[in-house]
Amino acid sequence: MVNKAMLIGNLTQPPEFKELQNGGIVARVKLATNKTWNDRTTGERKSVAEYHTCDVWNKLAETIQKLDLDTGTQVYVEGEINTKKYEHNGVTKYSTVIKLGGFGSEFRVLSRKEPNKEAQQTPPQTAFPSDAPKIQPVATEEEFEDDIPF
Repeated sequence: MVNKAMLIGNLTQPPEFKELQNGGIVARVKLATNKTWNDRTTGERKSVAEYHTCDVWNKLAETIQKLDLDTGTQVYVEGEINTKKYEHNGVTKYSTVIKLGGFGSEFRVLSRKEPNKEAQQTPPQTAFPSDAPKIQPVATEEEFEDDIPF
């Protein structure tokens, strides 16, 4: 079974960080995605925003904390969809959160919003350690010069 969400959007506020009792850290990241289309009857261009909350755990949260992200930063997130059920004033409520932490989670900074024209543009960064293993080809191009046998 697969439970995965992949989003590209802009941060609606800087990430919030909390230290856990066990010494870990969690970052709450809020972002907006936009859907744009042309109305068939009027031809008018329309757009609607969806707002998402992502909880980023432990090592990935620590990396995000070092990036000093701000409102407007465009990010890519990939994680697990979690729905929480809770009661507030006797009313049952639900909250959907994208959980990033562990295998298959990803957080990438795609572009940063430039605060002003004098500011130097920061190149896109990734929230992965630089010592991550590189994917090496299994064979070279010379080994595939013959016709493919299927």
